[in-house]
Amino acid sequence: MKTSNKILLGAFITALLLWGGLYAAVYIKYKTGDFNLEYSKEWDKRVFQLHNVDYVFLENVVHISLYSSDSASLQLAKRKDENFKVKFVQRGDSLFISAPAHSNEFEGIVQLHINPNARVRATNSGLSLNYDNDSTFIPSFFLELDSSSVYARPHSAQGKVYYNRLQITARNNSEISLSEVEASGAEISLENSRLNLHNCTIGHLDLKNDRSSQVSFSGSSISRQQK
Repeated sequence: MKTSNKILLGAFITALLLWGGLYAAVYIKYKTGDFNLEYSKEWDKRVFQLHNVDYVFLENVVHISLYSSDSASLQLAKRKDENFKVKFVQRGDSLFISAPAHSNEFEGIVQLHINPNARVRATNSGLSLNYDNDSTFIPSFFLELDSSSVYARPHSAQGKVYYNRLQITARNNSEISLSEVEASGAEISLENSRLNLHNCTIGHLDLKNDRSSQVSFSGSSISRQQK
């Protein structure tokens, strides 16, 4: 074998070994629940499978789509802002997702599938409640909002979106906006926050709000309401 070929072969083997070592290190950190990721503009779409996530903590995430699912996963899509970074880490049964403050120019997508009974706490973030058309169960969501917003509406102009139970606590100028939603029951607590229900049907609504909060029911049907 020529010397030049030996050099090329040696360089290739070295690169392969380095890549394999890096992959192994990242995989070990991921499996042990100590894996951090910085969002990269080179990524078109990446999906990460998650395990045993009971609690989700969001901070400064401009928009995240939530799905209730049998299996938990996180999907990150390509972004346009070169300076924007999203990080996530799972520690035990808790998942932390964060972004730098004042990142309103972010145009990427963060999509999170969570277990049916998982609790989500959002600070300075925007959430949308979604559903899978082929889902075998009616989803429920348990949310705590702090200076954050959440909205839900059907994917198309026809029909309604169905939920089993919605439990939402909102404080510090948060906002809840539900449109064309039908739910078996909802427990909503407002502290200096806003609730907007448009063409919603809720079997039982337990609502608690202070004087600094605003509540709007437009074209909605509520069978029972408590304050």
